[in-house]
Amino acid sequence: DEMLALGYSLNNSGEHERALEAYDKAIELDPLSVPAYMGRGYTLNRLKRHEEALRAYNHAVELSPANAAAFVQRGFTLNALQQFEEAAASAREGLGLEPGNRAGLSVLSTALRHMRT
Repeated sequence: DEMLALGYSLNNSGEHERALEAYDKAIELDPLSVPAYMGRGYTLNRLKRHEEALRAYNHAVELSPANAAAFVQRGFTLNALQQFEEAAASAREGLGLEPGNRAGLSVLSTALRHMRT
């Protein structure tokens, strides 16, 4: 939990590389920590390392298949990778778990808009 808090704090101050180190340490200490994988994914997206972020969110989804935020953030990352059909599917999974999730609606809307063009 200490490493998670450190990662969160470092991200908030814009120190994304150091935040990534904190999340990696948190995962090393607890390989089943969904919040650590979520934080890692968020940080990697901030660093524009979307492929790596996708792997982190895939781990989060595998570890916690009822976690709407993990599906939504994976969808966000897939949008960044221009994998719009997969992004829409992931957003729909998240929305199935949490129908009013605003981020999920936004991710789905973005994916669908790009699929039409």
